[in-house]
Amino acid sequence: MEAALLSHSLLPTKPSHKETHMAYTITSDRLDVSKSLGEKLSDKELLELGVNIDALVEAGHLSPDALPTPAPANNEGEVNG
Repeated sequence: MEAALLSHSLLPTKPSHKETHMAYTITSDRLDVSKSLGEKLSDKELLELGVNIDALVEAGHLSPDALPTPAPANNEGEVNG
């Protein structure tokens, strides 16, 4: 029974619409995917290929792109100047 609970907890979950997805740039010509050096892949594409993203980043085949930073909120009534 414990094994069943453990394996169930390791199953991937569907991302919610609020989650942000990572993008990765291919930094190696030795990566055997449908894209070339310098092109981008999403985490979804990589997971569909069944690759270990962390291992590819650590080995220098992929480089994670920076997540966009949200623009600062503008408070009403604030005086700029």
